[in-house]
Amino acid sequence: MATILQVQPVIRWKLRSVMADRKMTATKLADLLSVNRVTVSGWANSDVIPNFSDTNETLNKLCYYLKCSPEELISYTRDEYLED
Repeated sequence: MATILQVQPVIRWKLRSVMADRKMTATKLADLLSVNRVTVSGWANSDVIPNFSDTNETLNKLCYYLKCSPEELISYTRDEYLED
């Protein structure tokens, strides 16, 4: 029987792929959110959830303008490292 040595949860930020699916540019999303385009580009180019100043408000706005759910922006996988 295999023994689990380490469980490594992985949370991924998927803004870039959601924006691409919706054909939303960083410039357009920045205008809608009233933030700088460089800020949105930084969020989109990150695999980790950005440290928003107001997480709930920002996520609500992202979901509203991208017509998506938080589950589409964030994914969770559980990687298990096993010893045989």
